[in-house]
Amino acid sequence: MNSSSSLVAGILWTALLAPSAAFPQGQNNQAALAKQSSIIFSGTVSQLGAVSFSGVPPSPQTIVVHWDSVLKKPPAVSLKKGDNVTVELKDPSAFQQGTQATFYTEGWIFGSGVAVKELGHEFNTGGGVSASGAGAGQTALSQIQEQISNQESPSSHCVI
Repeated sequence: MNSSSSLVAGILWTALLAPSAAFPQGQNNQAALAKQSSIIFSGTVSQLGAVSFSGVPPSPQTIVVHWDSVLKKPPAVSLKKGDNVTVELKDPSAFQQGTQATFYTEGWIFGSGVAVKELGHEFNTGGGVSASGAGAGQTALSQIQEQISNQESPSSHCVI
């Protein structure tokens, strides 16, 4: 009985950790980032090694990003197109002034502005956001949110 319990536990453990074969690996990573991010937005880097408000300590890891469009945020976070956000980066060498990207972040410091910590990013190519405000990032996020919902539905869980 003990060995069969161990086998079942091993199978369940592997099934939970193994990436889903239904989605390409990049979408799995993007879905995981979207799921753990509290704020996702597209923007343009305006300053390196700088901050957007005095409540944040500047460092080589911080940049100021001009907020172009919001993809996900809590209702309590008040940001609108054109606002500046401080982002603490994992790897600042990947960015330069004018870089356009979608940032997957978690809240860090809130005061007279917003500062976030990067969990991941994707560089925007091909024009960014359309006039309607829904760019490629918005479409990708919608697909990811649908994948997360599908993965969390009861029918997708294995019951033994």
